[in-house]
Amino acid sequence: MEKAEVEESKSEETIGAIGEEPSTYPSPIQSEEMEATESKEREKLMGEMEQKFEELLRIIREEALQLSEFLIEERRLTHELYALLKPVLKHLNTTFNIPTKAIPLSEKAKQIFLNAEGHLIILDEKNRVSSKALEDCSPEVILNVLWVVIPELSGSIMSYRKRVSFRVSLFDRINRELKNLYKIFVKRPESPEEDEEAQTEKSHEDGVRKSLLSKQ
Repeated sequence: MEKAEVEESKSEETIGAIGEEPSTYPSPIQSEEMEATESKEREKLMGEMEQKFEELLRIIREEALQLSEFLIEERRLTHELYALLKPVLKHLNTTFNIPTKAIPLSEKAKQIFLNAEGHLIILDEKNRVSSKALEDCSPEVILNVLWVVIPELSGSIMSYRKRVSFRVSLFDRINRELKNLYKIFVKRPESPEEDEEAQTEKSHEDGVRKSLLSKQ
């Protein structure tokens, strides 16, 4: 009898325990605190994102301003460079062979030249010829052309200097012979003072001549 009562009592406790469910939902106070915390975190995150965004916009404004200034200066310098290079090429009367890889083109080029007028002469695979002023090309193309031209330009100037030096030497020799003839046929010193002046002038000319010849 007592055993049955004990089992009945345990059964009732078990049923009671099963019937009771633990409280898994936060109280209203806890819910408000959680919402307030999440709101603060969102506001903090939004503030940090806004600050970073403003910093990026500031960098873009500064870079854009500097880029604009550099582009204007680049256009000015390339125009000035072309204005200086063109008469030099024309005076030297030299044509430069430009590697086709140095200039990106929409059509494949067989040969590219920079002529004495400062124009790029392009011969394509179909033997069609096109011309474009170097100044009208992009800064990248102008720079690539100059990488080729400048080293060869030094050699052209050296060759031109030698030709001028040769002409100076010939003119000097011819002038000396003509001066001898001039003295014989035309100029006759009338006094020792004039003869002394002539000697002084000759000494000065000889000094200039020696200086020029020493630089050859």
